[in-house]
Amino acid sequence: MSSEPSDSIEFSEESELVIYERQDDTSFEDDLLTAFEVAGADLEDQGVPMMEFVDPFALAQLNWDNPQLEVRTTVWGYPLRITPEAITIYSRE
Repeated sequence: MSSEPSDSIEFSEESELVIYERQDDTSFEDDLLTAFEVAGADLEDQGVPMMEFVDPFALAQLNWDNPQLEVRTTVWGYPLRITPEAITIYSRE
């Protein structure tokens, strides 16, 4: 297994909508939802719950003390990069 991140999801600085700093005193789910709100995503208009794309409770169980940890996924068509410090949301493909 390669230690390199997957290139199947495109990430570029030009397409960054928001870099939201994770908060120590909030849940992972709250951080994800707040990041989407800051990015301007209409959360009320999404037909599928976020939990269908990502499990914030499982994410919270990862060892976020590892500075090299990075999770990449797509939620509601928005590419996401999650690191110990921030949630970055990119424009839809």
